[in-house]
Amino acid sequence: MNRRIWLSMLVLLLVPACAHYEKDFKPEPVAQEFLPKFQLSSDVAVVGVFQDAPTEVQFMADAMNMHKWYTDDNELVSIAVMVTKDILMQNKVAVNENAPKVLKISFANSEQDMGMWSVGINFRFQVQAGDEITKEFQGSQNVVSGYQAHWAVEAAVSDAMIKVFQDPDILNYLKN
Repeated sequence: MNRRIWLSMLVLLLVPACAHYEKDFKPEPVAQEFLPKFQLSSDVAVVGVFQDAPTEVQFMADAMNMHKWYTDDNELVSIAVMVTKDILMQNKVAVNENAPKVLKISFANSEQDMGMWSVGINFRFQVQAGDEITKEFQGSQNVVSGYQAHWAVEAAVSDAMIKVFQDPDILNYLKN
């Protein structure tokens, strides 16, 4: 091989991967066409289960693994709590930390699906309703560019929390 090819390969190997950290999320309210509709007669407490030492979560990488996008599990729980409160308030349910009905939300894991033209971001959350019900819900969002990473994180978390309020066991717990 000629010198240019060797030099190009050396530069590619020595260039460090770029890490992008996403934080300070402020998700938009859930749009009416996606908002689960329900009626509850009692207040609901929404509790985020946060870690003392947040764990870094890689949620996306480019095809060559040169660029990686990260957030942490506490940021994801914080988004989930904000979205859950938004869904409740849009359904005219009071959110009260002393309410008898409690939803506890914790982060479970993250996966990515590398496609031909996009990357699928998948977040899984564990939701505990009272003492009896514990379920996991996955939210997903496809992105084609790292410029969409911040929005995609919020959208994937929102997708998971919308599914919480479509679950018949969770809704029965909140209604009864």
